[in-house]
Amino acid sequence: MRQRSLETILVLVIALGVVYWITGNSWFLLSAGILAVIALLFPALTNQIHWLWMKLGEAMGFVTSKIVLTIIFYIFLVPLSFLAKLRKRQPVKLKPDNNSLYTERNFEYTRESMEHLW
Repeated sequence: MRQRSLETILVLVIALGVVYWITGNSWFLLSAGILAVIALLFPALTNQIHWLWMKLGEAMGFVTSKIVLTIIFYIFLVPLSFLAKLRKRQPVKLKPDNNSLYTERNFEYTRESMEHLW
């Protein structure tokens, strides 16, 4: 657990250093230094920061997956369903012709038809 906590803190320190390098705001460099000192001197606090960071990642993953799946649904699946309705084609037999959904198939099975089923 200690190794993972230190890895998380190291990633956070590097990220803060990169943000400092991009923006030039000294608060990011100060925050990176404070976080590095905490990681070296206070292992219990380092574990708490690691736990909090992992929970934040889980929450962001939960929300992001819902957003991405919603976007895919509305960009791809809804237009495809409208196009299928415009063509008035039924790939799935939803309404029976008679009183049964059974389709009679007159086919004589041979040895060759059983060799390559798929």
